[in-house]
Amino acid sequence: MSSLFYEYNKSQHDVVNSLNQEMHGEGESEFLLIFNKTSGAYIGRTCGHVSETKSDSTHYKFKKMTFDPTIFEWRGDYDGGELFRIVDAPVQISEEYVDSQVNYTIRDVYDWYHQTNALMAVVEKLIEKNGLEGEEVDEFHEVLDYIKARRESGEKFKQAYEDSPDFELETKKQAIERMSKEMDGGLHEELGPKSQQMPHHEIAEAPDVKDDNVWFPNKTLFNDNYGGPESQE
Repeated sequence: MSSLFYEYNKSQHDVVNSLNQEMHGEGESEFLLIFNKTSGAYIGRTCGHVSETKSDSTHYKFKKMTFDPTIFEWRGDYDGGELFRIVDAPVQISEEYVDSQVNYTIRDVYDWYHQTNALMAVVEKLIEKNGLEGEEVDEFHEVLDYIKARRESGEKFKQAYEDSPDFELETKKQAIERMSKEMDGGLHEELGPKSQQMPHHEIAEAPDVKDDNVWFPNKTLFNDNYGGPESQE
């Protein structure tokens, strides 16, 4: 039974690999280009037994074409579109993609809790300076006191680990140094270089960062004021 199950899984895996090679691999493949029947807008392409495909002609219309997907791609609608050489075609980029990169780089340095902590510190000072009172102020202090208590507790645990001979505490900076040594000599490049494909990725290299920031190779930030994703510091 297990042998039959293995053979079935292997056959399905082989089919997927074969289709993936046709869709994205080098060499010519026969594709079915799919368009919206009403507007003619290009939706995408598929492959695999294209000549046998029973196509839905209610909402779609199609073109059958043979080309190498590593060299050519379709640009445009049903009537005016054509195959373009990928190296000659402008790179398509969306505003949403740029905004997502901005969001990532902001949260990589200052995640939501970093931003919230900064706002809470300002609000606390404003409350004290203006002598504000009320239910909202009481609730704010309740939340802030809880966070401060958890921070203090975390610091006590760190100190206890550091003082105890039964534990060996690795600080954030020590973790950075260890990873740097582990990745030294080109190993990081062997595992895969960091992606830097679009100009807007330079947002992640913004110069207005503090001097005490320490970066992991994957651009995760650690410093004495703000912890990593697992921390509320």
